[in-house]
Amino acid sequence: MALLGFFGVAPDVQINVQDFGKPLPLAFVLLGGTGDAVATIEFQLVDEANHVLLSTPPRETNLTADGKRLMSAVGLSFVYPGPGRYRLRLLVDRQSHFDAAFELLKGTPEDFQF
Repeated sequence: MALLGFFGVAPDVQINVQDFGKPLPLAFVLLGGTGDAVATIEFQLVDEANHVLLSTPPRETNLTADGKRLMSAVGLSFVYPGPGRYRLRLLVDRQSHFDAAFELLKGTPEDFQF
């Protein structure tokens, strides 16, 4: 596994984007506690006006009580409409369970020089 970039821990995340006309691949890692249930989970990408831009299909998940913590990751490659604040929302049984904000900024050429 390669960690290509670590931008921060939500909500303190600002990402400079070079070109809003191209898909921006982002990965989100969520860590949680233990549980004992069967639940349906899905992820939504939401803009500042609370419009759902992208949603994963609902998926049934078995949360076991074997002492293991919940770890989930979702990777999204999406053409964002422009700079602004966005949120990744986790729904559990169709109810909002976690919401993490991040901000996309229009980067300058200097931001992308290595």
